[in-house]
Amino acid sequence: MKRVLTLAILLSSLVFAMPQAQSAQIQSAIDKYVTKQYKSSVKSLYNGQSGLWTGDTNKAKFAQLLDALSNPLFNYNFISFNQDKIIDLAYDIDNGNTSPARVARIDVMLTQSYIQLIRFIRVGSTDWALVKRKLRGLKAAQDVRATWEIHTKSMPSAKSILNSIQQNHIKTYLSSLLPMSSEYKRLVKILQKYRSMPKFRKIAYGKILKPHRTDDRIRTIKKLLQFTGDFPKSRSTGTGYGSDLGKAISSFKERFNLAKGNYIDNKTINYLNTSKSDYIKKILVNLEMLRLLPRAYESSHVEINIPEFKLRYYQNYKLAFTSDIILGRIDRPTPIFSDKIKYMVLNPTWSITNNLVRRDLIPMLRKHPSYLKEHNIKAYAGGKSVTPNLQKLFKYEHSKSGLPYRFVQGPSKMNALGKVKFMFPNKYSVYLHDTNNKSLFNHRYRVYSSGCMRVKKPFEFMDELIDHAGANITKSRTKSIFAKNKPTTVHLKRPVPMHIVYQTVKREGKKTYFMYDVYMYDQIVWESMNGHKKSSFRVPKQRLTKIERIGSRIR
Repeated sequence: MKRVLTLAILLSSLVFAMPQAQSAQIQSAIDKYVTKQYKSSVKSLYNGQSGLWTGDTNKAKFAQLLDALSNPLFNYNFISFNQDKIIDLAYDIDNGNTSPARVARIDVMLTQSYIQLIRFIRVGSTDWALVKRKLRGLKAAQDVRATWEIHTKSMPSAKSILNSIQQNHIKTYLSSLLPMSSEYKRLVKILQKYRSMPKFRKIAYGKILKPHRTDDRIRTIKKLLQFTGDFPKSRSTGTGYGSDLGKAISSFKERFNLAKGNYIDNKTINYLNTSKSDYIKKILVNLEMLRLLPRAYESSHVEINIPEFKLRYYQNYKLAFTSDIILGRIDRPTPIFSDKIKYMVLNPTWSITNNLVRRDLIPMLRKHPSYLKEHNIKAYAGGKSVTPNLQKLFKYEHSKSGLPYRFVQGPSKMNALGKVKFMFPNKYSVYLHDTNNKSLFNHRYRVYSSGCMRVKKPFEFMDELIDHAGANITKSRTKSIFAKNKPTTVHLKRPVPMHIVYQTVKREGKKTYFMYDVYMYDQIVWESMNGHKKSSFRVPKQRLTKIERIGSRIR
């Protein structure tokens, strides 16, 4: 950073005196000095032209690029991008070495730096092919079906890059490449804040801290919470536990999705002791993940953030509705992809997939042969309802052959899908739906399904869709449909884009929330980034939070 600032100061005298690099020297400099990976891209920008950055007419571009290379918005990792070499060349030229070869060399080095910066913004530091291999490996090694539709972005066209240089729109162009621009900028600010985090003394574990008590550990806790923004900087950092600290702890716990309460137990202390490097790591991973997303979502859309267990529905860029949700178990994670909600089904039936029949229903029937009757599930063969031969069915538990029966749960209060489901037809056979087991919403880490997403407030969501997306029924008519208890499809006039994402750092209002890496995708991405790559990944046996399977349910 210091050398970059030195170069910026040097500019004031340098750019006025530097001649423009000529075409013949440019081509020679590309062959000699440009890295093999970028040689073709650099050549395509010149195409017989003279220097792009040198000479009196290009001084503003020169200055803009140097500023962008050191701007944390574009280069938050402060990657060199040849800046040291450029500084050395600039010093030589400033000291009178204005040979055509030297001027051409600095010009092509600046062009390569620009392309490298664009690549960092557009593609990032993650080997996404490695991430895909690791996700596939989880299926083979641990039977974890981790599905994530990873669509990386390609580099912009040479024409658009050249146009940004010729029009002197360097910063505007780079800004146009930022993914999820508003969220990206917020994360960069959060990164800058936590990079400035002081070194706090580790808080010792011990007895639970509660209001109206004193403890030497409280002083460090207050100072830490002042930095995080939970405890007012104007308040005393003494050893007493007053109401102000109670409010701060409640705020801190909310941001980390910890159990509510103004007491400080050892679990809270564990989170308070989160290291500066762990904060930075989490933010960097989230910045990488944003690169898989578009520049912005549609004006009206649904966003489902897996680590947050939250659904948000936006109308005209404003939040119109939100609901807690239940997601796929850690061995059956909810797929990450984008689609459109096209219709709803009221009083739905549930066709149990063959995979779930093998993995869940057959083991359940071994223990409880009357399970089908008790849960209004019928078996079909040849299009007709039949009484299944359970002994025959059991033989298919570990077979890949087609099952002899198709199982369907009829509409009822005990239906696993509840009273309404929201359909976005997809190859994963997952969707949003109501649930007959509301108690699971009381859990903090709600991973209990086989991949589908259960909505805590399904009827409110249904009403929002009818109001904003339009439908072939009115809200008042839905009551009579529910009363008849017959499956009814309700098509939306305007399909609603839906994006399932994985963000463990999020800014809401004035608070920054840090979420548990429930599927360990943060860790997989981190170990696929430049500087700390690992060839494989295995989910550890010990996890931070133990999530047990609910034995009486098969969804």
